[in-house]
Amino acid sequence: MQTEAVQARAVLVPTSGEYAEPDPLAVQYSACVSAVGATGFWVCAGAGISASIAKTASEELFPTTQVGGTGDAFRHCYWSALLTIDFGAVRAEKVTTSYEDVALNDEPFRSMDLANNATGRQVGLAQRTNARSKERCASLARTGGLVTVS
Repeated sequence: MQTEAVQARAVLVPTSGEYAEPDPLAVQYSACVSAVGATGFWVCAGAGISASIAKTASEELFPTTQVGGTGDAFRHCYWSALLTIDFGAVRAEKVTTSYEDVALNDEPFRSMDLANNATGRQVGLAQRTNARSKERCASLARTGGLVTVS
């Protein structure tokens, strides 16, 4: 059974007459490009790379807390910090918010992600390097400085 959010995003497949959900990565990329404007292609491609880097780091540092826990919080903080370093805080906010707008996250997960994205932007502005941002986000995750659900 599909949720209302999935049904709202479903598209008609002309050859079959059935409805199918679009590729989530395509939906995220499209939302990102719409949010960032003319520079969207490069920014959104970079966002995908940064997301992969943050995910790998999160899985290495916090392997058992990837949904709603410290690993999830760290991942959002570090991803947003990386985006801020590479593209500035305004674009980082647009990219991460556009992602949350199309993600199928229910509360309180959405609020958690948005809060940790905001912290990550602050970290990126203050630390200015990927390595220092990674260390700072990890420290915040370990000491309760990031928002978690579980």
